[in-house]
Amino acid sequence: MSSKQFLGVAAALAIAGVALAANTKIKVFTAAGTGTALNANVDGMAIFKDRTDPVFGPGSELHLHMQDLQPGTTYNIAVFPTGSADPDAYNGLDTFTTNASGNATIELFLTGWGRALLGPNPRVQVYVFDGDAENLNVISSSELRAEGTAN
Repeated sequence: MSSKQFLGVAAALAIAGVALAANTKIKVFTAAGTGTALNANVDGMAIFKDRTDPVFGPGSELHLHMQDLQPGTTYNIAVFPTGSADPDAYNGLDTFTTNASGNATIELFLTGWGRALLGPNPRVQVYVFDGDAENLNVISSSELRAEGTAN
């Protein structure tokens, strides 16, 4: 292999490596639903990163950090692929509870939900579950507190 060919292959591998290592980020969360009155200054960040779990297989790791929610409150997370209005996409009833300042960080592994499936602009909703098990996949405006979409 000539040095020119070697450099071409090395460049292609480097580009592929960068593409595979890229993350999807949601950099801004805004108050939504009842959250506009309860936590108008909410903000947060979500990062999706493809990885393979040794037990569960391929999927996305979700790192979510939220600020200025209601202190000491338990919240749920719903993840929507790009363009989807269906919270059935990922609504595993994973919860987190905010600290005394209304902040929290959670790490989740979304089995089978790689970034290719989520698309370039997934959406995350943070809500308070109202206990209505019959409408588990319907997040009402009274439950919704914050929302962010990758841009």
